[in-house]
Amino acid sequence: QDAFFTVSIDECNYAFGVLDGHGLDHGKVASHAAAAAMEAFLRENFARFHTDDPKQVMRECFNSGHQAVYQAIRGCEGVFDKEGILVQDVDFEDWPLGYDAADGGSTASIAVVLNGGTLVYASVGDSAGVLAVPASRTGEPARVIELIAEHTPTRLDEWSERLCSYLKPANVVYDHPGMFEGSENLLHVFEEDGRGGWRLNAQSIRDADQAECPFKTERG
Repeated sequence: QDAFFTVSIDECNYAFGVLDGHGLDHGKVASHAAAAAMEAFLRENFARFHTDDPKQVMRECFNSGHQAVYQAIRGCEGVFDKEGILVQDVDFEDWPLGYDAADGGSTASIAVVLNGGTLVYASVGDSAGVLAVPASRTGEPARVIELIAEHTPTRLDEWSERLCSYLKPANVVYDHPGMFEGSENLLHVFEEDGRGGWRLNAQSIRDADQAECPFKTERG
């Protein structure tokens, strides 16, 4: 992990944050910027977890991190804003436009403990959060609880609404070297199941394996 922080209000109220940057160019910039912003937000707004809706406070916390990442990457050399999207200069031979989407972002896993007995947890990105509960008896295994499953491009439950949108349906594809050589080379992650729903595209999975698609994106 690239960055972490702890916030200790007293012996019964505290917060932890772990962030893992992604992107060869700006991953660490993103994770450290988000960590600093989210830690500052939690220190200033911790008391609101006792009085306001914890979900709303967490949303604002993550938004502060998001804004910090945007500003941090925006300040990097060769990065500029184009119609609200951060892009960066690239060699014309690599991409005819002369620019491409700025590469960088971060996961974030934030845990807040209230009065020593209530856990408020939120996360974004492909870092799963688990809670380990010590065994009540000697020799028994600890109990492990998955708090929030990791966010991945192949989670149908997260993409179903965007796949069915009439305004601008999402086009989710595997990232591989030949994807820019024509639409016929796109490996679609999902396909319609014939019953009005969606499912993982089994042929695309086989083709992605054959194309040796990396776990991270082709461009970093």
